[in-house]
Amino acid sequence: MRRHSGGRVQGENASASAPGAPGSPGSPRVEAGHAEAAQGILRPMAWTPWRKLADRVEWYEEHSLRFPVLYELALVDSRCREHLEVVYAGAAASEWDELRRVERGEAPYSDRVRRALADGKELYYRAVAFPTPAAAREALERRLAEGAPPWNALPD
Repeated sequence: MRRHSGGRVQGENASASAPGAPGSPGSPRVEAGHAEAAQGILRPMAWTPWRKLADRVEWYEEHSLRFPVLYELALVDSRCREHLEVVYAGAAASEWDELRRVERGEAPYSDRVRRALADGKELYYRAVAFPTPAAAREALERRLAEGAPPWNALPD
């Protein structure tokens, strides 16, 4: 899986990651954002674009959020790529952690993902962030009430 470096910035831009620098942990702007999220002040964001998560050969990683999310998984035939079929909807306390679970095969639908990838499908993913895990779970309940994707309807 392709991963971006989660480590500290090195070289001439190293001072930009110093505590208190704009956008770094400890900066007033970031700390204020965490406080607002903890209080539930932040509103849900819009859905991310569909992102390719895996194919038969490789798992891909893009920047992922460390916020609670409602997410959807979709499959598409790698030969024609005409129609994404949403196959699963879920809620997670952290998009980052959930994507790691999927990659490691620890998600309840992991066997289905492996079979689909082996059959030549590609796995796509999109998410919408929420201020709290409870808000993400409530959004999932509303999403499932509108119509459950096929893998949600199957026993684990």
